[in-house]
Amino acid sequence: MRKTSEKIPDGKRITIGLVILFCLWALFSVFSQKEEITVYTSRASKQKYGDLVKAVENVRGAKVNVKTFDTLFKKTSQEQQIKPTVRNTRSDENLTLESLLNGGAPDVVIDRLLSFDGKLPAELLISLKKALSGNKISEVKKLFIELAEKTDSKKVLGEIAFQQCIVARDKYQYNEAFEYCQDAIKYAPKNAIYLVANGDITYKLKNYNKALVYHEQALSIFTSTLGVDTPYVAEMKMYIASSLSSLGKVEKAIELNEQALVGNIKNYGKNHWLVAETYKRLGIEWLMFGDFKKATDYLAKSLTLYLELFGENNRMVGQIYYWQGTLYSKLAESKKALAYYNYALAIYKKQVPIEDPGFVYQYQNVGIAMQNIGEYEKALGVFKQGLALEARYRGRNSLIFGLLHNNIGACWRKLNKPDKSIFHQKKALAIAMEFCAGDPCLLLVSVNSEFGGAYFALEKFDMAISYYEKALIEGRKYFGENHIKVGVIYYNIATILVDMKEYQKAEKYSKKALTICMNTLGVAHPITRQIKKSHINIGSRITAIRTQ
Repeated sequence: MRKTSEKIPDGKRITIGLVILFCLWALFSVFSQKEEITVYTSRASKQKYGDLVKAVENVRGAKVNVKTFDTLFKKTSQEQQIKPTVRNTRSDENLTLESLLNGGAPDVVIDRLLSFDGKLPAELLISLKKALSGNKISEVKKLFIELAEKTDSKKVLGEIAFQQCIVARDKYQYNEAFEYCQDAIKYAPKNAIYLVANGDITYKLKNYNKALVYHEQALSIFTSTLGVDTPYVAEMKMYIASSLSSLGKVEKAIELNEQALVGNIKNYGKNHWLVAETYKRLGIEWLMFGDFKKATDYLAKSLTLYLELFGENNRMVGQIYYWQGTLYSKLAESKKALAYYNYALAIYKKQVPIEDPGFVYQYQNVGIAMQNIGEYEKALGVFKQGLALEARYRGRNSLIFGLLHNNIGACWRKLNKPDKSIFHQKKALAIAMEFCAGDPCLLLVSVNSEFGGAYFALEKFDMAISYYEKALIEGRKYFGENHIKVGVIYYNIATILVDMKEYQKAEKYSKKALTICMNTLGVAHPITRQIKKSHINIGSRITAIRTQ
């Protein structure tokens, strides 16, 4: 007798179906995992993300969830310990390139790592946040290594390396940061954000050619995936312009920053910090180009907007004061230059940790401004402070360490102690020979010039001319023929030749000096007037000798 099949009740049938569907969904999830990024904002700002959210999805190959802050408080107690903290920042800042690179803070690091939901252990993330908050760097490094050991996902490993890079960068450990950033692009070579970070670090390490390559690669990715009108393209032009400017391609840098200015105003409006920053960079580039009026106008616009946005005691305001000091230094208004450099240094002391290598440049420029108004003993004290800081930051073999010895030597020469001057110039020259290795180098120009001045003070004219001729060769290589520093070297050689009564030779050098100064500074500049007066006197002596 055949058994009759039992009928499966409807409720049980539904349960079996749901189990099968769940299993199929789980299998699908395993083979099609996609990075998810969660961005928190206010209810009022949630709708503003639009195209920027799509941009991140396209560039990072991720799904972006825009949630409101109140959803944070629906998490479990363990998740609450690692939730992103609500930060007082405008919603349109959250997705700028600059904000994506401004990591390092505990909440930012954890926020980024949390975007890989379920892939990293919550207990390790909690420990990492605590270590970052307590500035326990050795523990932070150990926890990053442990996190990396918990995954074999290239995306996750790339993000861990990226966060290590940013943390090291924020501690001014640029060589270490570079190694981590290199790891990040090994795991994700097409990640535009990681390429931007690599460019940023190599720029800080003064490898401008390499920085340019990384930033051009990032720009190419942004343009091809997001189009030319995305906010990221304008920012990338600013990064690229910085490298070009540092490589001496100032005209191209100005062109790119002018394009970036148009883009930033279009994307963010006229009262945005990126607009202020673009004004600043254009001011610096016009200053380097020698158009002091345009430099003054752009720096003034930048300062006005930064003051409006952030107030007086802000690092960016300090940077503007720094460059205004440089502007007045080039205009030979040394007292104004010193005042602005002191403003900048005062803000730096309030706003910037002493570990920041930028302090050395602040001290150097204050010292140079003091030198220019004849306060040589005060300048010596400032330069020595700079030496002590630089020994901590980059050691005793860096370019800036050599320049500071060179500046100290110049002060001793002005204080009529040429032997002490030569002592410091020898230290500077040893650094220059190792650092420059045959390449065009500012330090070699400066050191040879100061040797020339010291031996001139000792009335060893042949040696003085020999060093000035070396400075001239290096100056032409580094600056080109038509640069004010080259003009001043011609003038110094002419001055020595006058003392040697070799007026015919002196006139040739003096004429070259005057031509360069008239072309670069204009006829009304004090240096041009001084050289013109000297040139006329040389001509008068030659005429007097001929009529004897």
